[in-house]
Amino acid sequence: MKKLYLLCLILGTFLFFSCSDEEDFYEPTSPKVQKENLFKGKELTSGDAAKIFRSIVESFPYNADGETRSVGIKAITYPDYYGGAYVDDKNRLVVLINESYRTQLPNMIKSLEGDSNVRIIYCDYSFTTLRDIVEEISAFNRNNKDSEVAKNISVYGIDPSNNRVFVRVKNNSNDEIEKFKKNIVDSPAIVFSKIEDGFHDVSLTVYPGSQYYVGTTTTWGSFGYRATWFGYQGFVTAGHVISVGERATTNNGTTELGYCALSEVGGNVDAAFIQCPVLEVNPSNQVYLSSDVLSDEVYNPIFGETVNLMGAATYGNTGYISGIFISVRDENTGIVVDDCIEVNCSSDHGDSGGIVYVKDGGICKTVGIIKGIAGDKTYCVLAENINFQLALSMY
Repeated sequence: MKKLYLLCLILGTFLFFSCSDEEDFYEPTSPKVQKENLFKGKELTSGDAAKIFRSIVESFPYNADGETRSVGIKAITYPDYYGGAYVDDKNRLVVLINESYRTQLPNMIKSLEGDSNVRIIYCDYSFTTLRDIVEEISAFNRNNKDSEVAKNISVYGIDPSNNRVFVRVKNNSNDEIEKFKKNIVDSPAIVFSKIEDGFHDVSLTVYPGSQYYVGTTTTWGSFGYRATWFGYQGFVTAGHVISVGERATTNNGTTELGYCALSEVGGNVDAAFIQCPVLEVNPSNQVYLSSDVLSDEVYNPIFGETVNLMGAATYGNTGYISGIFISVRDENTGIVVDDCIEVNCSSDHGDSGGIVYVKDGGICKTVGIIKGIAGDKTYCVLAENINFQLALSMY
């Protein structure tokens, strides 16, 4: 009987190093972290100004739709006289008042005129006017995200200190600015500037079929497909690679991607779910080293149909289904996993957890993940079984 080898690459504990005469092998030592070298966050120094600002904003009415202030700027109905506020370099609250209200200041603003923590200056535009401009730009971007005008916009928002909306674009030629004004909004309250490098998220992207490590060990596997577990985002990989509580990392174990919230090997699954931090890590549907993008559809292939495999060791392979309803037994643990599929192509150590998918009319549909090999065949666990057993939803 052919042996099934799990594709989890574990390097030996003892390594032999061959050193030349010119260069000796050595282990670099880690510098000690001194207390005085630790980062020290700065304390806020705008205490009085912040209190005054909150008292002003809290005096403004709620929006008619019942939104609360906790959801931000959209939740508040700003009076026409209010042009915004900011803290200056002397920790004073600068309150902007629309010029047309110079002779009719509301009592609350009048009461602040003698406060040394407050400056009142007059401006051209109400805060509501500036907010409406930003929302108008956002609405255009949402509805026309593929237009050339939208693609030229990088960052935009309100600058209270100048009482303007700033729009940073990639190309600030007169022609491009005119296109913006014609298609979106033309207002003297907007200030355009060129940005040399467009906006980039600083999050990490996890691609199906790419590599991860287990903590700081030399054990590694491949990512499968992205999914959610009761609202938590993450990705699926092989259960025999990583256990509950262990950390998935990259960059040789130095950068954390998430932790293993679920891991199950047996029955008809060999799978784990790595829960990722919402802001720092972005699970992607784009297959590693490929332009293929997975949909959220699951596909159970028929015997003889062609499937695609992507793992971090073999960097992609294609084969046809040469066996269905397969059971495989791990010779090391004795655990049997049922209802697998066999693909007549090879994989390698480290491909465990990698994505298996089909392209159906141009749509990439997930079949499952790579489990192991026997001879020149690869064995895969079906996504349908994984999602059911682990209560996962693809997106």
